[in-house]
Formats: sequence, C-alpha cells, structure tokens
Amino acid sequence: MQQALRGALKARDGSATSALRSALGAIGNAEAVEPGAAAPAGSAGPHVAGAVSGLGAAEVPRRSLSPAQIERIVREEAAEREDAARG
Repeated sequence: MQQALRGALKARDGSATSALRSALGAIGNAEAVEPGAAAPAGSAGPHVAGAVSGLGAAEVPRRSLSPAQIERIVREEAAEREDAARG
C-alpha cells in the first residue's frame, strides 16, 4: 500500500491518495499500543518528572496485525468512504 500511495502521489490522483492515506492511518492506529503505566524505575530524567533518558528508552513495540485483521480494517475504511460518498 505504501508503493501504491507513492504511485498515486506521483500521478496526482487525489482520490486514490486520500483513500490510501486513510487506510494506512487506520492500520497505523490499530497497531498502536495503549500507553503504559510508568516508566521503568531508574530511567527517569533528572530535569523532567516522568521523562526517560536514552535513545528509544520510551519506545514500545507496536502490535503485529494478521493479514485478516488488515483486510478487515481496509474493508471497513472502504465502507465508510462509500457511505460518505453516498451522502
């Protein structure tokens, strides 16, 4: 889908670009994890409460979606766009 988005951007296809961005955004949102509780003990920065120090110290792995989950998300996005187009 990333390649299709690049192609749509190059072709200046606004509707395809919009649809692909919407689908990729929905997939990205589904991969996001809920914010955790507190940072691990001993990792707080000295100047800001709750801050963590070190490159990537606050990063957490994203969820891994199955192809079926991705397909469901894309189909839901397509259905929403079709409903919106109908008015």
